[in-house]
Amino acid sequence: MDREPRAGPDVLWRGDGGAGARIASTSPPPRLHPKDISPPESLAFQPPTDPRMVEAWRVEEALLRLVHEDASAHGAELRVVAISAAEQVHPDLEERRAVREVLGVESMFYVEDRIGRLARREGFPFLSLPEVMAEEAARTGVFFHGFKNGIPWGGHWNQEGHRFAGRWLAAGFCARLGAGKAP
Repeated sequence: MDREPRAGPDVLWRGDGGAGARIASTSPPPRLHPKDISPPESLAFQPPTDPRMVEAWRVEEALLRLVHEDASAHGAELRVVAISAAEQVHPDLEERRAVREVLGVESMFYVEDRIGRLARREGFPFLSLPEVMAEEAARTGVFFHGFKNGIPWGGHWNQEGHRFAGRWLAAGFCARLGAGKAP
Protein backbone atom coordinates (compact mmCIF):
# COMPACT_ATOMS: atom_id res chain seq x y z
CA MET A 1 0.00 0.00 0.00
CA ASP A 2 1.39 3.37 -1.02
CA ARG A 3 0.76 6.28 1.31
CA GLU A 4 2.20 9.70 1.82
CA PRO A 5 4.96 9.82 4.42
CA ARG A 6 4.28 11.78 7.56
CA ALA A 7 6.55 14.71 8.27
CA GLY A 8 8.97 14.38 11.13
CA PRO A 9 11.53 11.94 12.49
CA ASP A 10 9.32 8.90 11.96
CA VAL A 11 9.83 8.90 8.17
CA LEU A 12 12.70 6.61 7.26
CA TRP A 13 12.74 7.38 3.57
CA ARG A 14 10.45 8.32 0.73
CA GLY A 15 9.57 6.66 -2.55
CA ASP A 16 6.85 4.54 -4.10
CA GLY A 17 6.92 1.62 -1.69
CA GLY A 18 7.44 -0.88 -4.50
CA ALA A 19 11.15 -1.16 -3.91
CA GLY A 20 10.72 -0.29 -0.25
CA ALA A 21 11.61 3.35 -0.60
CA ARG A 22 8.63 4.68 1.38
CA ILE A 23 8.32 3.47 4.93
CA ALA A 24 6.86 5.21 7.92
CA SER A 25 7.91 3.94 11.32
CA THR A 26 7.66 5.11 14.89
CA SER A 27 11.26 4.08 15.53
CA PRO A 28 14.25 6.07 14.35
CA PRO A 29 16.32 4.75 11.48
CA PRO A 30 19.16 2.45 12.51
CA ARG A 31 22.39 4.29 13.16
CA LEU A 32 25.41 3.73 10.97
CA HIS A 33 28.09 1.56 12.44
CA PRO A 34 31.22 3.24 11.09
CA LYS A 35 33.47 0.70 12.78
CA ASP A 36 31.93 -1.88 10.43
CA ILE A 37 33.13 -0.01 7.34
CA SER A 38 36.07 -2.09 6.21
CA PRO A 39 38.24 -2.33 3.14
CA PRO A 40 37.66 -1.96 0.31
CA GLU A 41 34.92 0.58 1.11
CA SER A 42 36.96 2.47 3.71
CA LEU A 43 39.88 2.84 1.31
CA ALA A 44 37.80 5.02 -1.01
CA PHE A 45 37.60 7.81 1.53
CA GLN A 46 41.32 8.44 2.01
CA PRO A 47 44.55 8.78 0.05
CA PRO A 48 46.20 5.45 -0.72
CA THR A 49 49.00 4.21 1.51
CA ASP A 50 49.10 0.56 0.49
CA PRO A 51 51.37 0.08 -2.56
CA ARG A 52 48.62 -1.90 -4.32
CA MET A 53 46.20 1.01 -3.92
CA VAL A 54 48.83 3.49 -5.14
CA GLU A 55 49.26 1.31 -8.23
CA ALA A 56 45.49 0.97 -8.66
CA TRP A 57 45.14 4.75 -8.71
CA ARG A 58 48.02 5.06 -11.21
CA VAL A 59 46.29 2.55 -13.51
CA GLU A 60 42.86 4.20 -13.04
CA GLU A 61 44.18 7.64 -13.97
CA ALA A 62 46.15 6.28 -16.94
CA LEU A 63 43.04 4.48 -18.23
CA LEU A 64 40.92 7.62 -17.92
CA ARG A 65 43.58 9.59 -19.84
CA LEU A 66 43.71 6.94 -22.60
CA VAL A 67 39.93 6.72 -22.95
CA HIS A 68 39.71 10.52 -23.06
CA GLU A 69 42.43 10.69 -25.74
CA ASP A 70 40.80 7.93 -27.79
CA ALA A 71 37.33 9.47 -27.51
CA SER A 72 38.69 12.88 -28.54
CA ALA A 73 40.56 11.36 -31.50
CA HIS A 74 37.24 9.96 -32.72
CA GLY A 75 35.25 13.17 -32.21
CA ALA A 76 33.56 11.97 -29.03
CA GLU A 77 33.66 13.16 -25.45
CA LEU A 78 34.44 11.12 -22.35
CA ARG A 79 32.15 11.92 -19.43
CA VAL A 80 32.89 10.56 -16.01
CA VAL A 81 30.20 10.40 -13.33
CA ALA A 82 30.91 9.55 -9.69
CA ILE A 83 28.15 7.72 -7.84
CA SER A 84 27.56 7.83 -4.11
CA ALA A 85 28.26 5.50 -1.24
CA ALA A 86 25.56 5.40 1.43
CA GLU A 87 27.91 6.87 4.05
CA GLN A 88 28.49 9.96 1.90
CA VAL A 89 24.84 10.88 1.52
CA HIS A 90 23.23 9.90 4.81
CA PRO A 91 20.66 12.61 5.64
CA ASP A 92 21.90 12.93 9.24
CA LEU A 93 24.99 15.13 9.36
CA GLU A 94 25.94 13.66 12.74
CA GLU A 95 26.05 10.18 11.18
CA ARG A 96 28.37 11.47 8.48
CA ARG A 97 30.59 13.11 11.09
CA ALA A 98 30.78 9.83 13.05
CA VAL A 99 31.94 7.96 9.94
CA ARG A 100 34.59 10.60 9.20
CA GLU A 101 35.79 10.43 12.79
CA VAL A 102 36.14 6.64 12.80
CA LEU A 103 37.93 6.69 9.45
CA GLY A 104 40.11 9.63 10.48
CA VAL A 105 39.26 11.70 7.41
CA GLU A 106 38.10 15.29 7.05
CA SER A 107 36.08 14.61 3.90
CA MET A 108 34.18 11.66 2.50
CA PHE A 109 34.89 12.86 -1.04
CA TYR A 110 38.52 11.84 -1.65
CA VAL A 111 37.72 9.90 -4.85
CA GLU A 112 35.57 12.70 -6.24
CA ASP A 113 38.20 15.34 -5.44
CA ARG A 114 40.99 13.31 -7.02
CA ILE A 115 39.10 12.42 -10.19
CA GLY A 116 37.82 16.00 -10.42
CA ARG A 117 41.40 17.31 -10.39
CA LEU A 118 42.37 14.81 -13.09
CA ALA A 119 39.36 15.78 -15.22
CA ARG A 120 40.25 19.48 -14.99
CA ARG A 121 43.90 18.77 -15.92
CA GLU A 122 42.99 16.50 -18.84
CA GLY A 123 39.96 18.49 -20.03
CA PHE A 124 37.07 16.03 -19.75
CA PRO A 125 33.74 16.61 -17.99
CA PHE A 126 33.35 15.14 -14.52
CA LEU A 127 30.02 15.06 -12.71
CA SER A 128 30.07 14.32 -8.99
CA LEU A 129 26.74 13.00 -7.75
CA PRO A 130 27.81 12.36 -4.13
CA GLU A 131 28.24 16.01 -3.25
CA VAL A 132 24.91 17.15 -4.69
CA MET A 133 23.12 14.10 -3.27
CA ALA A 134 24.64 14.80 0.17
CA GLU A 135 23.32 18.37 0.06
CA GLU A 136 19.87 17.20 -1.04
CA ALA A 137 19.72 14.44 1.58
CA ALA A 138 20.64 16.87 4.37
CA ARG A 139 18.08 19.40 3.12
CA THR A 140 15.18 16.98 2.64
CA GLY A 141 15.94 14.02 4.92
CA VAL A 142 15.58 11.59 2.00
CA PHE A 143 17.57 8.36 2.04
CA PHE A 144 19.01 7.63 -1.41
CA HIS A 145 20.31 4.16 -0.47
CA GLY A 146 18.58 1.16 1.05
CA PHE A 147 15.40 -0.90 0.91
CA LYS A 148 12.80 -2.14 3.36
CA ASN A 149 14.17 -5.68 3.19
CA GLY A 150 17.62 -4.48 4.28
CA ILE A 151 19.33 -1.63 6.06
CA PRO A 152 17.25 1.49 5.28
CA TRP A 153 20.30 3.66 4.65
CA GLY A 154 22.73 1.10 3.22
CA GLY A 155 23.44 -0.76 0.05
CA HIS A 156 22.50 0.28 -3.46
CA TRP A 157 20.50 3.28 -4.56
CA ASN A 158 16.80 2.94 -3.93
CA GLN A 159 14.15 4.47 -6.18
CA GLU A 160 14.79 7.94 -4.76
CA GLY A 161 18.52 7.61 -5.47
CA HIS A 162 17.90 6.61 -9.06
CA ARG A 163 15.26 9.31 -9.52
CA PHE A 164 17.51 12.07 -8.18
CA ALA A 165 20.54 10.90 -10.19
CA GLY A 166 18.54 10.55 -13.40
CA ARG A 167 16.99 13.98 -13.12
CA TRP A 168 20.26 15.67 -12.17
CA LEU A 169 22.20 14.03 -15.00
CA ALA A 170 19.41 14.71 -17.53
CA ALA A 171 19.37 18.39 -16.55
CA GLY A 172 23.13 18.58 -17.12
CA PHE A 173 22.90 16.87 -20.50
CA CYS A 174 20.01 19.11 -21.57
CA ALA A 175 21.97 22.20 -20.52
CA ARG A 176 24.87 21.06 -22.73
CA LEU A 177 22.48 20.54 -25.64
CA GLY A 178 21.06 24.02 -25.14
CA ALA A 179 24.60 25.39 -25.26
CA GLY A 180 25.09 23.76 -28.66
CA LYS A 181 27.34 20.99 -27.33
CA ALA A 182 26.94 17.25 -27.72
CA PRO A 183 25.01 15.61 -24.92
